[in-house]
Amino acid sequence: MPTSNPFATRDSSEDAPNEAMNIGNNETTEQASASDGISFIITGFGPFGDVPNNPSTILVGELKDYLIATGNEELAARIEQTLVLETSAQDVRKAVDEMATTKTSNKKKIVYLHLGVNYKGTGFKLEQCAYNDATFRIPDQQGYKPEKTVILEDLDLAARCDTTLDLAAVAEKQAMNHSSIETELSTDPGRFVCNYLYCYSLKNLQSELSTCMFLHVPPFEKIAKEAQLAYVADLMGALLAENRQQ
Repeated sequence: MPTSNPFATRDSSEDAPNEAMNIGNNETTEQASASDGISFIITGFGPFGDVPNNPSTILVGELKDYLIATGNEELAARIEQTLVLETSAQDVRKAVDEMATTKTSNKKKIVYLHLGVNYKGTGFKLEQCAYNDATFRIPDQQGYKPEKTVILEDLDLAARCDTTLDLAAVAEKQAMNHSSIETELSTDPGRFVCNYLYCYSLKNLQSELSTCMFLHVPPFEKIAKEAQLAYVADLMGALLAENRQQ
């Protein structure tokens, strides 16, 4: 039998015990975005399980400086916020609820770009969708280990939620610009916290003004940090072009 979500009625003001770690790597910019008003909020994850050093933590932390160092100040100025989330369902819900509140008050176009590691991966996976199914193979960082549990109470278990972005076009650009690196258009983000975040974001953040996507990145042992930063920078450019067309 499907299990109901234990966080569904939790007050979003209830903080996780280690809140300082949850949103501790939070960076904002006072620089205004370009005249089209499109900005980015980019998230990564902290450690979990057998992944003590999550590459998405480093990519999110260094991306803006990389953009500036490579002469892309205009794209760097579009980064409104970066967040490194604890790898837990509880922290995901808290962070997304806070982003949704900000989105409602700002009334501007935001691209929510989520990064997470595919620790067995050798390339990049652009995730087209998420599923309303929390089935964690290991406990998250709060010790939560659901089995066939809905993330969204108003949808059926395993219901699919899709991004409104044309990721096929984005993947084609990425494959062309990074021909030596594998770019996969995926419909399987797993059922761990990455899927949990993507599913909850697609429901609560995606709108006429805002779009969401999830990128699974490989370990740095498979693709070096500099190459991954270049890939994510180009991905931002492709997503910017895609959002201008919407």
